[in-house]
Amino acid sequence: MALTLVSTLEGHEDIVWQVAWNGGILSSCGSDLSVRIWQKEKETTEYECTCILNKSHKRTIRSLQWSRDGQYLATASFDSTVNIWKFTPSSKSNDNEDSFECVSTLKGQEKELKSVCWSPNWKNFSLKKQYLACCSRDHSVWIWEKISSDDFEISEVLEGHEGDVKHVGFSPTEPILVSSSYDNSVRIWSHVSLNSDKKQKKGNSKGGKLVDELDEEMEWKAQGKLADHTNIVTSTSFSADGKILVSVSADRSLIIYEKKEEQEQEQEKELENVKEEEKVKGEEYKGKSALYEFSSYIQSTAGWVIRQKIENLHERNIMSVDIKKDDSKLTIATCGEDDCIHILQEDENNVIQKIISIPNAHKSDINCVTWGENNLLASCGDDRLVKIWKFEN
Repeated sequence: MALTLVSTLEGHEDIVWQVAWNGGILSSCGSDLSVRIWQKEKETTEYECTCILNKSHKRTIRSLQWSRDGQYLATASFDSTVNIWKFTPSSKSNDNEDSFECVSTLKGQEKELKSVCWSPNWKNFSLKKQYLACCSRDHSVWIWEKISSDDFEISEVLEGHEGDVKHVGFSPTEPILVSSSYDNSVRIWSHVSLNSDKKQKKGNSKGGKLVDELDEEMEWKAQGKLADHTNIVTSTSFSADGKILVSVSADRSLIIYEKKEEQEQEQEKELENVKEEEKVKGEEYKGKSALYEFSSYIQSTAGWVIRQKIENLHERNIMSVDIKKDDSKLTIATCGEDDCIHILQEDENNVIQKIISIPNAHKSDINCVTWGENNLLASCGDDRLVKIWKFEN
């Protein structure tokens, strides 16, 4: 197993905060108020900057993400706005003359924006709308509904966090949004019917699998709070099947949550009531490893239970986490202020273990890691660099 550096991309003139893939296209944003688009040069392994989106925001561009169809790029800034860029690929196969047009600017939140994300295509739900979520230093999460190619309207303002909201992310399989905050918590929000009596279910044409017919009267509501970190929760990531949620924190720990069905939760509760000693069973595992700490006393909120907690994963604050979406094993990348990238993977006993560490992966704080296609991993940091790595399993 190895993580090999493929390319180092230079061009940003200040801190690079986030990177995001759109197939083979990589985008990056930073404190230099620019968004850069990187593409692989023909017949080489090198990437070149094919487009720079300048002066679109007045302050640091903190976050960016591509829409599920790859046609739109959203950028969120400390100037409290989100810009929506329409992407038009080049019609010529032998050049990279793609074009971007800013078709909408979303305003409303009072303070700096920290993160932005698009809703995916929830295949087992009749909800065909597309949403864009962004979070702010004003403690709020705003959800915008896409009405047309250049028209968005506010769908919901979610309040409840007691500190800056650092990161937002949608589940890939159902209408669930998670937000993480300076209040040391992760909050779970679900898109639910205002009139549950009208909500019906029926089998679809593929073997009677239940598909929700979501009522038109819907809203995003708080479903739970995960308060298992002791410092700022900086980032979260879902597995491809939506059953695993990973969070990382300035407390230097990584927590792996698993989604339990209602029946499983009841069984867990019964087990806890019968065997109170389960609360301290985790102590038996301590000492086996200074890094990996387990607890069989499972805490549960909104159907999520702790499967594993890894303490002291990084030497300083962990800044970003991403689960690889195209791997049969659970494979996780993390990065932090210790300038290090870790790769963790599930073993044959379903235990997450660190398998690769790259010290000094950047010259200073690493702000983001994100998986792309073909085992590629992108990272960016305070050293103004974007790096592309190849993972060999």
